[in-house]
Amino acid sequence: MKKYRKYKMLAILITSFFIVSYELVRHYMLIDYLPKDIDILFSSILFIVVSIIISHYIFHTLEKLELQTYQKEIEAKALFDNSADGIFVFNARGEALDMNEGAKILSGRSTTDSLTFDMLFPTSLSSFNLDYTKKEIDLPRIFESTLTKKDGTEAPVSLTLSDMKDLPDSEDKIAVIARDLSERKHMENVIKELYAEATQKHYETESLYQISRKMATIRDLSTHEARMIFETVAHKIQKLLNVRDVSIILRTSGQKDYSFIASTQNDNFPDYAFLKEEGWEEFEFIDDNIIIPFESKDTNVGFIIAEGAQKIKTSMQQQEVVKSIKQIFSITIENSQLYRKLKEVTIIEERERLAREMHDGLAQDVSSISMKLQVLKSFIPIHNNKSIDAVKLQKLVNDLEKLTNEAYHEIRHHLFNLRTPFHMQKPFNESLANYADIFEQQTCIKVNLLFDGFLSKDDNHLSQDVKVHVIRIIQEALSNVKKHANATEVTLKMSRLKNGGWQIVIEDNGNGFNYEYREGGQERYGLGIMKERTSLVGGEFHIDTRRGTGTRIILSVP
Repeated sequence: MKKYRKYKMLAILITSFFIVSYELVRHYMLIDYLPKDIDILFSSILFIVVSIIISHYIFHTLEKLELQTYQKEIEAKALFDNSADGIFVFNARGEALDMNEGAKILSGRSTTDSLTFDMLFPTSLSSFNLDYTKKEIDLPRIFESTLTKKDGTEAPVSLTLSDMKDLPDSEDKIAVIARDLSERKHMENVIKELYAEATQKHYETESLYQISRKMATIRDLSTHEARMIFETVAHKIQKLLNVRDVSIILRTSGQKDYSFIASTQNDNFPDYAFLKEEGWEEFEFIDDNIIIPFESKDTNVGFIIAEGAQKIKTSMQQQEVVKSIKQIFSITIENSQLYRKLKEVTIIEERERLAREMHDGLAQDVSSISMKLQVLKSFIPIHNNKSIDAVKLQKLVNDLEKLTNEAYHEIRHHLFNLRTPFHMQKPFNESLANYADIFEQQTCIKVNLLFDGFLSKDDNHLSQDVKVHVIRIIQEALSNVKKHANATEVTLKMSRLKNGGWQIVIEDNGNGFNYEYREGGQERYGLGIMKERTSLVGGEFHIDTRRGTGTRIILSVP
């Protein structure tokens, strides 16, 4: 065998070197000193000893190599027999010479079958370059392929090709290790399916979030903006459910019939006979359409009709999406109805406030004007041509002018409050400063505004509802300053509290009043309304006042 050749050459070289060296020494040094018999005896003994030593070394080394080879053969045999992977042995022509138990199980064949490499694998063995002496290799020695079983089915495998040269026999062999990848491929497919499902779930969640955000901006269903939002939402639903067309039909408050609101394709109201039906389930399938009713207070108020929804019938995940869409629409309808009711209550409340203020101020001024006119009328001579008292007449005219001006300013003040110059999209401190400037111009009462430096950055933490109530409380307080306090200056301070809430302080230098005296009785000066608004936003309302010391109102909101 090739692995023993170096030891054979080594033995020849050592022996030759020893003989040549000895002969040279013997010829030039020993031949004149040793008798012929002794020379022959000494040479023979020396050759025998050296031969024994060299032979012992050579044979000992060969025994070790044989033992190692034998052990490797046993290990290879055990690995061959017990390996779970299929191991095939082919000759250079691609004919199967042997296979282990794993190969028999994997291929469903036996050693008695006449097999070739081409019968098992789709690639010819000749296409692989197994010569180590070449630097370039056409294909990798480890690669994925398929194995054709005896029953004709194919199994994914990983092939490792190894040449088996330098064997005792003269024929070169090729070992092919086939590892079954069916389980791994199955896991890869499961992971791909899970990833695809997670990606789809993420897309559905993101789409539902966008739909809910769009729908949350709807306040009045009858506006053009609401219809535009419904159009956008219809296209999002069509893309989300992967259907042919989506139509939204709605019956708003006070209507008996349904109205066509939006559609991704149709522009005309579809003729759906089922609109008159009652007792709908969460959703129902009619032909290839899915009907999604949405209701308010257990009453159907509209439908989402998706055409081409065959796939949704068999997809539980898509049906969950349908339920979420239904819930979003139902919540939107209820919110719009609540917003309409809140708007009506706010209008009624504002009318009552305006009526009260007009009764307390404007009505009294008009009544005084009427009484002065009656007195003035009595000065007009009816008979005897008596002269008119000019002094009294001038006083009455002056009083009428004063009352008329007061009524005029009262009307302007109410109009000013009705046309609140607060812009909800602007920073709160800017809107408040604008309001204070106009109030100062209208009343000639100086307004000092004090804000925290970070107010303009953080005022978005106040919700729209809280801002509205805070605005109305400030309006009511400043209105009281104008009408009752006889003040020349008012200070309005707004700051953040340690708990993250807000504190608004309104303080004037006016007359003040005995609040303790009035606390047990009916609230006046709009204090009851201010307290009620404060409680609606979960805040606290305090008032500190005494006659002759001015008034301080402290409002705290979360």
